[in-house]
Amino acid sequence: MPRLTPQSIANGAPGTRLGRRCVFALWGLLLILAPGWAGADERVSERELRAVYLYNFSAFITWPDSAFASGEGDFRYCVLGNRALGKLLAGVLEGESVQGRALRLVDATQPAQWRQCQLLYVDPDMSDMASSVLRAVEGLPVLTVTGSREVMDQGFMTALVRQGRRVKPVVHRQRVQAAGIRISSKLLRLSILVGDGEPD
Repeated sequence: MPRLTPQSIANGAPGTRLGRRCVFALWGLLLILAPGWAGADERVSERELRAVYLYNFSAFITWPDSAFASGEGDFRYCVLGNRALGKLLAGVLEGESVQGRALRLVDATQPAQWRQCQLLYVDPDMSDMASSVLRAVEGLPVLTVTGSREVMDQGFMTALVRQGRRVKPVVHRQRVQAAGIRISSKLLRLSILVGDGEPD
C-alpha cells in the first residue's frame, strides 16, 4: 500500500480511497494528540508538515464573519514566496470545504489581494517584504503566518518553525486576539505561546 502523505494525496496516489479532507483530518488529529509522531517520521518532509498544519488551521481556528466578503464567501489561502508549498497546498485544497466555505489557494501578489485572504503565509525568504505585507493587513482579520521566529518577531501572528525533526506552531495570542481571530484550545496546547505574559 502506498504511503499516505500530503504529497501523495494531492497527486492522487493509487489506493487513497478516503477523501482528502478525511485523511488530512486524521493527520491533523495525529499532530494534535501525538505531536511527536509525524515529525519523527523522516520520510515526511518539512514542506508536507507545513501543508498539513496550514490545511488544518481552517478547522481549528475561527475567523469573524467580517473576514468574509459574504455569508457564503470562500476561505482564501495565500502563499507568498514558496511556490512548491503553494503548489502542494493548492492540490490538497481542491474541492474541499469547511463550514460550508470552499477552501482555495488564490494568487495574491498585491496589497489589495492580501487584504482579502483569511490565511496569509509569507515565506522567510520574503522577509524583506514582511513589513509592507503586515502594514497592508494591519487591523484586519487576516491570520499572518511565516516560517521562522525571526520573521515572526516583525509582527506576524503565527509561525511554523522547525524544532529538531518536528514542525511546531508558534502563536502570539495578543496579535491573534486583536484581529478577532480565535484559536481552539487543542491547537494552543500543541503550540509554543509567545507574547505578553507568555514564556518565550
